[in-house]
This record gives sequence, C-alpha cells and structure tokens, in this order.
Amino acid sequence: MTIEVTLSVPDELYEQAHLLAEQTNRSVAEVLSTLLQDVVSLPAPHPQRALMQQEERWLAKVKETLLPQYENQYIAFFQGKVVDSDADVDSLIERIQRSHPDEVVLIKQLTRDEDPILEIRSPRLL
Repeated sequence: MTIEVTLSVPDELYEQAHLLAEQTNRSVAEVLSTLLQDVVSLPAPHPQRALMQQEERWLAKVKETLLPQYENQYIAFFQGKVVDSDADVDSLIERIQRSHPDEVVLIKQLTRDEDPILEIRSPRLL
C-alpha cells in the first residue's frame, strides 16, 4: 500500500534527486521514497545522547580555564564539573565506571587543539 503525498523540497535537493534518478534509471519519486525509507529506518539516537551533548557544551565553555591545570590529561566531566583526571585513560575509565556506573560522564583528553571535524559522505548521493 502506498499513499500519495505532495512534498515541497528546496531546488538544490530536487536537482540532486533528479540527477540520481537519471543515473539509476528511476523516477524522482522512487529516489526520494528510497532515501526517506533509509532515513526513517536508522536507529533512534541513544536516549542519553542529549546529556552527553550538554556535557560537551559545558566543557567547551570552560575549557580555557581548565587547560592550565589539566592540559594533556584525560578528564572526566560530569554535570559541568571535572570529577576526576588522569594521564592514563584506562585508569580513569575504571574509576569512573566504579564511581558513576549509570551516569553519563564525558571522558576526554584536554588539549589546546580543536576537535577534528569528520566528514562522512554518502556514497549513494555522490
């Protein structure tokens, strides 16, 4: 069973879908339907993802003030505060697993470097 839907999409998206449709001998509707099906079948984000993102935002705000004390150390950041640190990440993880077993704790090496930006391209849309 299918339901017919009228959908407004940006010109650029339509052009990409049209190009992909031509390359694969399908209709634009088939291409968009397949892409939509792929997206909705992805696993849902982990329920605690928002908590981890909040910890990352808090850390970004205070990173410069923490660098003098923790530069090149691994820190455990929980509810906006450093709760532990160590030069050895494995030791830190063991302690955090004991002290905060069911909590979302950000563990990260604190450096002056920017976090790398990872770009992952979809082979389907190239």
